[in-house]
Amino acid sequence: MWPSRRIPAVLVATLIATGASAQDAHHWNKQYGNRAYLLGGAVIGSVEDAAAVYYNPALLALTDRASLEVSGSAYHVSEIEIEDALGAGQDLATSIVGVAPSLVAGEISIDRDREHRLAYSLLFRHDFNVVMELRGPVSIPGLLGEADARLSLEENVNEIWSGLSYARRLHEGFGVGASVFTTYRTHRSRRGTLVASETIGEYGVVVQRDDFDYTHVGLLAKLGAGGRAGRWRYGVSLTTPTLRIAGSGSKAYDRTLAIAEPNTGLLLEYLVAETRTGLEPDYRTQLAVGAGLAYRLGAAELHLSAEWFDALREYRLLDVEPILDEQTTGPIDIDLYAASRSVINWGVGLEYRLGGRTSGYLSYHTDRSTVTGRDPLGPLAVWDIHHLAAGVSLDFGNQRLALGAVYATGSEPVEGSVDLVPGTLDEAAATSLPDDLVARYRSVMLLVGVNVDY
Repeated sequence: MWPSRRIPAVLVATLIATGASAQDAHHWNKQYGNRAYLLGGAVIGSVEDAAAVYYNPALLALTDRASLEVSGSAYHVSEIEIEDALGAGQDLATSIVGVAPSLVAGEISIDRDREHRLAYSLLFRHDFNVVMELRGPVSIPGLLGEADARLSLEENVNEIWSGLSYARRLHEGFGVGASVFTTYRTHRSRRGTLVASETIGEYGVVVQRDDFDYTHVGLLAKLGAGGRAGRWRYGVSLTTPTLRIAGSGSKAYDRTLAIAEPNTGLLLEYLVAETRTGLEPDYRTQLAVGAGLAYRLGAAELHLSAEWFDALREYRLLDVEPILDEQTTGPIDIDLYAASRSVINWGVGLEYRLGGRTSGYLSYHTDRSTVTGRDPLGPLAVWDIHHLAAGVSLDFGNQRLALGAVYATGSEPVEGSVDLVPGTLDEAAATSLPDDLVARYRSVMLLVGVNVDY
């Protein structure tokens, strides 16, 4: 059994930073369509433009005119912070600047009476790329002594949806519809630890690496129904789980411990290194059911929406043959597991007509994390996010310009354990994280979007 060791909080914080790609654990973190951005996604019962392809395809049948929606100019700055990671009053933080996932959607004219509506769409569901690296001291008494550690993380998640939507107006003020999307997803993860020590006449190195990547092509549908009655508008939606069409993946695992001494030379204490390719990913998504209402009173309209996401029991995202290691008591399981907990997100938005061509917006919505302990995104995705948005839209004939800002924040205590040497050799290898570590997320988004009626 290896001797006990001390791991400073800065290294712990970096190890757990693998959860930074929280987009995948938050279904309401990004909105699609300019008006939907400003109303915080609370438009399941009241979307009135081409963004209906995502929120409720049935409401395409009730729009007065066909429209082209372009919402690609949403710029965001996000910060991830761990309080006191470097000691009291010293926080670890990283910032990400980028363009929020965008939507391009429009209608295809097929019916002069507009009883039947057909639309196309292309949206960027996830687009997250982060690279982090940190160096710091670590103490491993009896093994490497005082050593230097380098921890690295690279996480890339990208997903694109392309689809067709159909809606039919069954009678004046009520319609049904469906959107069918083809999804193309790539997820690449690189996580490594290198610990090196140099003392008088002795050198030591510990290497750990856990990598995976996969590509997944799938099919999912969004079904909807909705209508309007007097001052009320309403709608319901259902999102199906993703059906796998094709995909491929790989998994790499490396645990190496080497010590060099003057008399004995190189002593390879432990070595396990395997790379498995040709894997078939079993990526799954949650069933979701949503509902929304809107009520108009004079120049103001209040929007309310909520969406429930079903739980996913733990499953193998990548099923990998165990590593047969003669240096341990049995095979090493290197499968990639995933799971999602059930959540309900809700939002409220206020739309107020300021004048003939100008409308103002104010909204709030929640975005609860679906992450569980076995999620590949890691513990930093456990925070629940709260969003506050405000903005205006300006009408210029058949064109509408939307300007706005969205502020989001969330925090959660970080729990778990880490190890800097091959844990299979040490039953007591896990080192608990400090009890007072808190992870925080903040984001500011600026929206500039255009909608064109035709």
